[in-house]
Amino acid sequence: MKEILLNRMYVGKFLEKNIGHEIINLIKDDNGRNYIYINPYGSLEKKHKNIETILLVRGINENTVEVIAKATGLVPVLDNSIDRNFARKNQKNYIKENKVKYSGVLLDKIYYQNEGTNEDYTVYISFKADCVFFPKKKIYLTTDKTNNISEKTVVLNKINFPKMALHWTYPENCDAYNKLKKLINEKNNWEKENNTKKISEIKKENGNIDFNFLNLIRKEYDELCFSNMFHYFLLNYKFLYKKFLKNVLNLTACGNYSIERETKHIDILIQDEKNIIVIENKIKSGINGSRHDIYGKKVQSQLSIYHNYATKIARHRKKSFFIFAPDYNRIDLKNYKNSKDYKVINYSKLYNFFCQQNVANKYYKEFLSALKMHAKEIDNSNFEIMMNRFIETIKLVE
Repeated sequence: MKEILLNRMYVGKFLEKNIGHEIINLIKDDNGRNYIYINPYGSLEKKHKNIETILLVRGINENTVEVIAKATGLVPVLDNSIDRNFARKNQKNYIKENKVKYSGVLLDKIYYQNEGTNEDYTVYISFKADCVFFPKKKIYLTTDKTNNISEKTVVLNKINFPKMALHWTYPENCDAYNKLKKLINEKNNWEKENNTKKISEIKKENGNIDFNFLNLIRKEYDELCFSNMFHYFLLNYKFLYKKFLKNVLNLTACGNYSIERETKHIDILIQDEKNIIVIENKIKSGINGSRHDIYGKKVQSQLSIYHNYATKIARHRKKSFFIFAPDYNRIDLKNYKNSKDYKVINYSKLYNFFCQQNVANKYYKEFLSALKMHAKEIDNSNFEIMMNRFIETIKLVE
């Protein structure tokens, strides 16, 4: 039975420090061939013997994914009938025999710096693909009939996307398959050519991908790092602090001030003579809910804990509550107690503000570069991060 497979990319803590194996999905090897890696471990269950198309997707929310590309003309590279203990040996032989190289380096040699990978079970390639096509315009798949995304959206009825799975399939006897098949076959949805590129072409066109010290230490999504940077610059540059309160938080600074990190687990706590300001910094994570309010429907969470603490110590001062979040991290606060007092400020606003300031500090441009990747409506940065790591590791192996 034919199946369409959805492969969710750029997910999980593994990517915080490592090169995601799915980086090969959107590039060609040195010989101009496309290979596909299926998350999370490269292999499928034995029953999936006839995958005709793979849609590469990334999550937008629990009900919606964006289609990044489609892979067609698929030939399995990994034999699902063999014991996975032999997968690595067979894969290395395949890579060597077929000269699967990127910028002159065999694929299996590029991942040697990855942490937390058991080399005895590593799979590098799931399929060889004849073609990989990008959409002409944004395409979304959703299980939510009320979805209000303005771009092309395909509603898949009577199903839910699995919350934890990184790949799932739809067989040809279901309604979702028929809708996806129509989407796949509509030529106007896709670029006419296979526009994936070799590493050499990517380097020639783009030069060096935007790089900063957080890329170097692989902390691009680390909330503690960003909270520490906010703390450092606002604490050490008083003019910046005053402008920040006025232009970003819509508050007026008054007198001496303090900025604390992790007081009562609050990410950033700012106090001056007239203000007490609670700031939660959320990059990839959501709100931590601890229990439901026994007297209502609201969830008791970290927000209410911080709210109670600020109220306790505020005295005559104005209390203000904020959540800093990337534009792509859509945080829904309505179910949390005291959430009505919190205002979400997107990273795009933070980035725009800090870009306009003249700070004489050799690390300030690095700070701006780190902010920039989270100031986007859609998180496109993971591909850039993975590609940069891929290229940098190739240089080390050469």
